[in-house]
Amino acid sequence: MTELSALALDTCERHYQGGRGCGRCPIQRQCHAPHAWGQEGIDNWRDKINEAAKAGRKR
Repeated sequence: MTELSALALDTCERHYQGGRGCGRCPIQRQCHAPHAWGQEGIDNWRDKINEAAKAGRKR
């Protein structure tokens, strides 16, 4: 089972800003994207978010 990385969680926390919305979060598109049902779908969705968080870190 894939978990969200610490980097992805940190990115989310910094951009969500206490419930005010996702703003200009660099992983928002992947986070809000639909995913397939079941554990495999959730794992694939989490993988994409983790990859997006890594890519955003390199900028």
